[in-house]
Amino acid sequence: MSYRVSLQSFEGPFDLLVYLIENAEMNIYDISISQITSQYLEYVLALEESNVMDTAEFMVLAATLIELKSKLMLPRLSDTDEEAEDPREDLVLKLLEYKKYKRLATHLADRFEYGSLFLEKPAENLEPYEKEREEFLKMDIEMFMQAFSNFIYKKRKDTELASIQDKIRHEALSLEQKKDIIRDRLSKLSSEEEVLFKDLITLKDGTDAEKTYDEVLTFISVLDMTRQGEMWAEQDRNFDDIRLRALELAEIGSDTKSEDWN
Repeated sequence: MSYRVSLQSFEGPFDLLVYLIENAEMNIYDISISQITSQYLEYVLALEESNVMDTAEFMVLAATLIELKSKLMLPRLSDTDEEAEDPREDLVLKLLEYKKYKRLATHLADRFEYGSLFLEKPAENLEPYEKEREEFLKMDIEMFMQAFSNFIYKKRKDTELASIQDKIRHEALSLEQKKDIIRDRLSKLSSEEEVLFKDLITLKDGTDAEKTYDEVLTFISVLDMTRQGEMWAEQDRNFDDIRLRALELAEIGSDTKSEDWN
């Protein structure tokens, strides 16, 4: 077989050896040293480089392969020695390590080539734009104080107005909800049955402020429903329980109703 190759074709002796193994479709863990050594020597002898220093490392690996081939040709002292060391083991480990670093080198080269596709904007001197601009407000102290006072006044009024609107919206909604709860409770009673005012206070757990709010809301709801003729309320004496029962508007005269609430 005739080879016309150059050292430039391979990055080193192990690169040539890996090429031969892969070209022969061998398992790297079961290399045919005899075949690979013969092919490797044919390549090395066909090298056209005249520089002895360039071919030295190729010759060192050639000598290693010849030594391995010689060891494998020697007969074993005992055929039953299952733990005999394989002379190829050291070479296999070196080949695996070489392939690992070859992949890493290829990956780094690809990343470098990919990075070269991006252009980096050169740094600019931003010092003139980083300095604080000096601005002067053409306004005396009295005008400034007046403007600030107007701002605070408007801000306070806006806050108060928003608070009042939220309070009105919340109380109106809560009042209607409370009245609906009372109507539902009364609808389950007969016309003669009564319910105590304290039983309409539904909030048993909570802060003192929340309990007070529920009591006041219940009382206002009862007053409003009594005024509209939806219920009848009676109390024997001060601080006694207030008794309530459902009442149809037709049960009371419009004159009596008018006298009670005017």
